[in-house]
Amino acid sequence: MTQTTESVRQNTEPWRNADGTFGRGNPGKPKGARHRASKAEIERLRSRSDRMWALVDQKLAEGCTKTLLFLLARILPDARTVELDTADPGALAEAVTDGTMTSTEANRISQSLKHLKEIETVDAIAERLSEIERLLDVKGRG
Repeated sequence: MTQTTESVRQNTEPWRNADGTFGRGNPGKPKGARHRASKAEIERLRSRSDRMWALVDQKLAEGCTKTLLFLLARILPDARTVELDTADPGALAEAVTDGTMTSTEANRISQSLKHLKEIETVDAIAERLSEIERLLDVKGRG
């Protein structure tokens, strides 16, 4: 006797509704969470990193610059991580001046900070609008 897909889903995934959607109280995977397969691939790559760097060293010794550039483009991130203690614009300027970061990196950080500020502003406006609507609703009833 074979089980239907629905009965298998109900038996193995009790947090889902019969139609496959997430059940009450289960919003699903958190934002930014990685899939099991992605985690496994990252671990697989980490376990092979010594061999990858050995290959980079070998290609460098052989003078295969095209191969080396290809490998490095796949191994290294396209931008480095920059850590700052503060989001103060003066700190960004100082970091560029002392050579801690490039002007391109500072520009990217500035743009990110600008977008975050815009989001905060929109949230504040939405909050104020909700308060105004609430007051108008109360006044309309009274």
